[in-house]
Amino acid sequence: MTSIRLARNKVVDIQLWTLWRFILNCGQVNTGFCGILGCFLGVLSIAHAQNTETVRVLDSCGGWSSNSVCTSIIAACQPCPIGVISGATHVSRGGFLESFLLYPAMDNDGDGIVDENDPDDDNDGLTDIQEIEGIACDPVTPTNPFLRDSDGDGMSDSVEALSGTDPLDAQSSLKIVLLTKDLSGFHVTWKSREGRKYDLLRGVSLEVLSASPELLTTVTAGSGSGVWHETQSTATDPAATGKAFYRIRISIP
Repeated sequence: MTSIRLARNKVVDIQLWTLWRFILNCGQVNTGFCGILGCFLGVLSIAHAQNTETVRVLDSCGGWSSNSVCTSIIAACQPCPIGVISGATHVSRGGFLESFLLYPAMDNDGDGIVDENDPDDDNDGLTDIQEIEGIACDPVTPTNPFLRDSDGDGMSDSVEALSGTDPLDAQSSLKIVLLTKDLSGFHVTWKSREGRKYDLLRGVSLEVLSASPELLTTVTAGSGSGVWHETQSTATDPAATGKAFYRIRISIP
């Protein structure tokens, strides 16, 4: 018999066990005894409600199942944020109905929200559900919900999802790869994704480039190759005469 220890009634389980053994050994129960038993259990119920219970739980367990409509990730007492159950119209966070926290000190991104209650454990702009299921990327690519930058290339997973680059390949990212100059101006070349639109920004200093850059032009990337349709795009700054700083930004309609 599993013990349930209470702050005041420390041996209540032993008393109950003894009581039920007595009933079984007698082979009969009279009305008076039932009344006593009812009173005893009633008192026990009140005592249980007023005291602190020590809970024992199982080791980690769980599983994964999916079909064309729903993907279910279920876990019990696993040493990381509890899983999720998601469907076409709802999302349910598992884990004892969120009645208590298994690991109240676990806050992966340090944002003050415990991981078990945080929909984005690495604070990268993608929810844990999006990262586990990989649905933010095209093609579908699951990423690490505990790492802001799964491939370590300096671009967060959400930026890679937006720019259409592979979040699991450090060589696939939105970045300037070449800067040349001739009589027609500065030519800026960057890695891009087929069909995506990009803004070429300029500033006379890094501070200006960050705070109030000048929009020079918007370029739509041409045909790409591979499953990520990767290519390169080039834009020209014909007015550049001195020092200039450039940045590429995803153009969102």
